Amino acid sequence: MFDRVSYFRRSHTDIQHLNRAFVDAQREARALYPNAVREKDARITVFAKCINVALCADFGLGFYLFQMLDERRFSQILRSEEPLTREQKIAIQDEFQQFIKMGMINFFHSSLESSFRTFVKVADPKFKATDDSFKNLYEHTLKRLRLSKKYKPALDMLRLCRNTLHTNGYHNAQNETVHFHGKKYHFVRGEMQDYFEWSFIVLVMYDIRQMLLEIVKSKPFASAQHIEDPYTTPPRPPGI
Repeated sequence: MFDRVSYFRRSHTDIQHLNRAFVDAQREARALYPNAVREKDARITVFAKCINVALCADFGLGFYLFQMLDERRFSQILRSEEPLTREQKIAIQDEFQQFIKMGMINFFHSSLESSFRTFVKVADPKFKATDDSFKNLYEHTLKRLRLSKKYKPALDMLRLCRNTLHTNGYHNAQNETVHFHGKKYHFVRGEMQDYFEWSFIVLVMYDIRQMLLEIVKSKPFASAQHIEDPYTTPPRPPGI
């Protein structure tokens, strides 16, 4: 019998470790560029964006694990006129954890896309990144930095994961096959994909974390005095 509590406890722990890994990566980047403006330099802000996403996923899974999966607390959160069956409760719980997962994937995708709009112009100053897709941005950046073979599969998986979630789990584009960690993952148009368990997403993000460190250490990034990130969130006034 599937132990839901144990499974999501492991998933929650995995996300907490991922968050700490991004914190460590940001510290490493800050040590490399001690004079960088932390709130605006893209070599630092990319890690801050990922930390924010991982932290929110940590909070979300924590709430799910300790509130939604607790019988008494779940009943206090969701009160209905008629008692819910076990199957109805599980369906609601599953929808909520899927909501957290979709939010995490979408925000990781958004955070990385915004950073790659800056990265691609550092890797290749002649590149015009105004309207290009995420795929074009990261493919060109990795190619220029000679990191494609090592890290393109992780970004392909994140992109395809995000796109299939937008179509309710179905792949809705041309067929693609991604070779990732020694396995082949086939994305066939019109077919549902079931690759994206929590542990798999964490694996993808660990690869991306390492990729980001290699990018910010590469020669074009190391030689820049400042790399402005125009896609950071401005600080909020006090009290908001």
